[in-house]
Amino acid sequence: MLKNLNLIYLDYRDITHSSSGFSLGAQHDFDHVENLKKFAKNNNYTVYDLTYMENTKTEKEIIEEIIDNKSDTIVYITNNKSLFTNFYRPIQLISSNSYEDNEFKIIEDMDSVIYNLQLKNVDNIGRHIRKIFFRYGAKFTINIELLIKETSYNKTDSMKKLHDIIEEDLDLLKFKKILTSRLSIILYRLFFFDLDAKATSIGYYYKEKLGVQSKSYKFNNLNNNTAGFYFKNLVNKPFRGYEIPIVKLQPMRYHDMLYKEKIKIAKKLLHNKVKIKVVSNALEMTEEDLRDIIYSQNNTFSTLYN
Repeated sequence: MLKNLNLIYLDYRDITHSSSGFSLGAQHDFDHVENLKKFAKNNNYTVYDLTYMENTKTEKEIIEEIIDNKSDTIVYITNNKSLFTNFYRPIQLISSNSYEDNEFKIIEDMDSVIYNLQLKNVDNIGRHIRKIFFRYGAKFTINIELLIKETSYNKTDSMKKLHDIIEEDLDLLKFKKILTSRLSIILYRLFFFDLDAKATSIGYYYKEKLGVQSKSYKFNNLNNNTAGFYFKNLVNKPFRGYEIPIVKLQPMRYHDMLYKEKIKIAKKLLHNKVKIKVVSNALEMTEEDLRDIIYSQNNTFSTLYN
């Protein structure tokens, strides 16, 4: 969940390369970092540079400061190639050509994933996965062994091979509306930026968010379909998964950050037994929207506060 709407500009600097003498590569790297700092200064952004020789803070201390900082846009330069941390704010990766390239911006979180699952926006989920795999993963190293731990995905050291198998699971989600348990674990670890999350806890999360439990499936004739799907790994094999319930949502408005903040406030007010009409007027939202988005996700609200 994004707790802060301010961006963090994230960049990696190889200090081994940068400190290896006055090579053209080292000079270019130094210039790149200096230009990034000028960009930050011109925009009054707060800069944390783990590679700066006079820095006395550990990365853990810097990350804690960034998470605690609720008001500033952050520029963070690190020499940790394995950085994979939840900053609870949107990430703007620094590309070679631009500081503002939307292709290198990661604003999706697990709220977005659940939203897209409920609306059956499988292509959006696939696009978000690719962005972390191949944009974030091009700048930082994602530990594949930790990512697939406790899943039935075969061991691999190739993000491309893993992605190809995930694509098959996404096709099953399109075709049968079933999210495989192994893909649910990958989604959780990717979008919470938590490679240490345990499969059991992840299962409880999906049960709470989607209102369903995983169960066993086995399809013998998956490839006998007219939809154009071809499955190599899931045919005639038992697996566990979640059948995703259909929920009526407002696609464009629900994904808007301000609208999501209103939903959070509405949930708190309704939980404190404020009448839905009062909440509707205060937040300038229709009662129908509140019922569609909040009540459909939690039947208890529907019973108690209608």
